[in-house]
Amino acid sequence: MKIGILTLPFHTNYGGILQAYALQTVLEQLGHQAELMQRGLTPGMLPWHKDNTLEEILLMQQHTDSFIRQYIHGHKTSIADTHEGDYEAIVVGSDQIWRYLMVTHMMGAYEDAFLSFANGWDLRRISYAPSFGLDTWEAPETMI
Repeated sequence: MKIGILTLPFHTNYGGILQAYALQTVLEQLGHQAELMQRGLTPGMLPWHKDNTLEEILLMQQHTDSFIRQYIHGHKTSIADTHEGDYEAIVVGSDQIWRYLMVTHMMGAYEDAFLSFANGWDLRRISYAPSFGLDTWEAPETMI
Protein backbone atom coordinates (compact mmCIF):
# COMPACT_ATOMS: atom_id res chain seq x y z
CA MET A 1 0.00 0.00 0.00
CA LYS A 2 1.26 3.48 -0.82
CA ILE A 3 0.98 5.68 2.28
CA GLY A 4 1.54 9.40 2.70
CA ILE A 5 2.72 10.62 6.10
CA LEU A 6 1.66 14.22 6.84
CA THR A 7 3.61 15.91 9.60
CA LEU A 8 4.84 19.35 10.57
CA PRO A 9 7.81 20.78 8.69
CA PHE A 10 11.00 19.29 10.17
CA HIS A 11 13.56 22.10 10.27
CA THR A 12 15.37 21.49 13.59
CA ASN A 13 12.67 19.49 15.37
CA TYR A 14 14.72 16.45 16.43
CA GLY A 15 11.72 14.65 17.91
CA GLY A 16 9.60 15.23 14.82
CA ILE A 17 12.38 14.05 12.53
CA LEU A 18 12.99 10.87 14.53
CA GLN A 19 9.26 10.14 14.82
CA ALA A 20 8.79 10.50 11.07
CA TYR A 21 11.84 8.31 10.37
CA ALA A 22 10.63 5.63 12.79
CA LEU A 23 7.08 5.59 11.40
CA GLN A 24 8.33 5.49 7.83
CA THR A 25 10.74 2.66 8.68
CA VAL A 26 8.04 0.55 10.38
CA LEU A 27 5.60 1.04 7.50
CA GLU A 28 8.30 0.02 5.01
CA GLN A 29 9.22 -3.05 7.08
CA LEU A 30 5.53 -4.02 6.96
CA GLY A 31 5.75 -3.94 3.16
CA HIS A 32 4.24 -0.53 2.45
CA GLN A 33 5.65 2.31 0.37
CA ALA A 34 5.71 5.35 2.65
CA GLU A 35 6.45 8.95 1.71
CA LEU A 36 6.61 12.05 3.87
CA MET A 37 4.24 14.80 2.78
CA GLN A 38 5.02 18.25 4.03
CA ARG A 39 3.89 21.74 3.48
CA GLY A 40 6.73 24.22 3.71
CA LEU A 41 6.88 27.13 6.08
CA THR A 42 4.50 29.97 5.47
CA PRO A 43 6.56 32.43 3.37
CA GLY A 44 8.64 34.75 5.52
CA MET A 45 8.24 32.67 8.68
CA LEU A 46 11.06 31.08 10.64
CA PRO A 47 10.82 27.69 12.34
CA TRP A 48 9.06 27.68 15.72
CA HIS A 49 11.84 28.51 18.21
CA LYS A 50 11.41 30.55 21.34
CA ASP A 51 14.90 30.89 22.74
CA ASN A 52 17.31 30.36 19.85
CA THR A 53 19.08 32.98 17.78
CA LEU A 54 18.98 32.80 13.99
CA GLU A 55 22.62 31.65 14.00
CA GLU A 56 21.78 28.78 16.37
CA ILE A 57 18.79 27.75 14.25
CA LEU A 58 20.91 27.70 11.08
CA LEU A 59 23.61 25.60 12.77
CA MET A 60 21.04 23.08 14.03
CA GLN A 61 19.37 22.95 10.63
CA GLN A 62 22.69 22.22 8.93
CA HIS A 63 22.92 18.95 10.87
CA THR A 64 19.26 17.96 10.68
CA ASP A 65 19.14 18.58 6.92
CA SER A 66 21.84 15.97 6.26
CA PHE A 67 19.94 13.34 8.30
CA ILE A 68 16.70 14.15 6.47
CA ARG A 69 18.36 13.89 3.04
CA GLN A 70 19.93 10.55 3.93
CA TYR A 71 17.09 8.79 5.76
CA ILE A 72 13.71 10.38 5.01
CA HIS A 73 12.06 9.45 1.69
CA GLY A 74 9.70 11.71 -0.19
CA HIS A 75 10.32 14.68 2.06
CA LYS A 76 9.80 17.00 -0.89
CA THR A 77 6.31 15.70 -1.65
CA SER A 78 3.99 18.64 -1.06
CA ILE A 79 0.31 18.80 -0.26
CA ALA A 80 -0.23 21.03 -3.28
CA ASP A 81 1.18 18.32 -5.55
CA THR A 82 -0.95 15.55 -4.02
CA HIS A 83 -3.95 14.31 -5.97
CA GLU A 84 -6.66 11.71 -5.49
CA GLY A 85 -5.24 8.27 -6.17
CA ASP A 86 -1.65 9.16 -5.21
CA TYR A 87 -2.05 7.33 -1.89
CA GLU A 88 -4.21 4.56 -0.54
CA ALA A 89 -3.86 5.99 2.97
CA ILE A 90 -2.60 9.14 4.66
CA VAL A 91 -1.27 9.09 8.22
CA VAL A 92 -1.43 12.42 10.08
CA GLY A 93 0.91 12.85 13.01
CA SER A 94 2.48 13.14 15.33
CA ASP A 95 2.87 15.45 18.29
CA GLN A 96 1.25 18.88 18.00
CA ILE A 97 0.01 18.33 14.43
CA TRP A 98 -3.34 19.72 15.63
CA ARG A 99 -1.92 22.68 17.60
CA TYR A 100 -3.58 25.69 16.01
CA LEU A 101 -0.89 28.37 16.39
CA MET A 102 1.96 26.04 15.46
CA VAL A 103 0.24 24.63 12.40
CA THR A 104 -0.94 28.01 11.12
CA HIS A 105 2.54 29.46 11.73
CA MET A 106 4.37 26.61 10.02
CA MET A 107 1.93 25.22 7.46
CA GLY A 108 -0.51 28.05 6.87
CA ALA A 109 -3.76 26.14 6.50
CA TYR A 110 -4.94 24.54 9.76
CA GLU A 111 -7.51 22.47 7.89
CA ASP A 112 -4.71 20.61 6.06
CA ALA A 113 -3.84 18.91 9.36
CA PHE A 114 -7.31 17.33 9.17
CA LEU A 115 -6.85 16.36 5.49
CA SER A 116 -9.26 18.97 4.14
CA PHE A 117 -7.33 18.91 0.86
CA ALA A 118 -8.47 15.28 0.47
CA ASN A 119 -12.21 15.85 0.96
CA GLY A 120 -14.14 13.28 -1.03
CA TRP A 121 -11.11 11.14 -1.81
CA ASP A 122 -11.36 7.38 -1.40
CA LEU A 123 -8.49 6.63 1.00
CA ARG A 124 -7.83 5.55 4.55
CA ARG A 125 -7.29 8.38 7.02
CA ILE A 126 -5.17 7.52 10.05
CA SER A 127 -3.97 9.69 12.93
CA TYR A 128 -0.75 8.68 14.65
CA ALA A 129 -0.08 10.11 18.12
CA PRO A 130 -1.54 13.55 17.34
CA SER A 131 -2.01 16.21 19.96
CA PHE A 132 -3.14 19.77 20.41
CA GLY A 133 0.06 20.38 22.39
CA LEU A 134 -1.67 22.32 25.16
CA ASP A 135 -4.29 21.81 27.84
CA THR A 136 -6.20 24.88 26.67
CA TRP A 137 -7.87 25.71 23.35
CA GLU A 138 -5.85 28.29 21.38
CA ALA A 139 -7.83 28.29 18.14
CA PRO A 140 -10.63 30.79 17.54
CA GLU A 141 -13.82 29.98 19.46
CA THR A 142 -15.65 29.59 16.14
CA MET A 143 -13.67 26.38 15.55
CA ILE A 144 -15.13 24.56 18.54
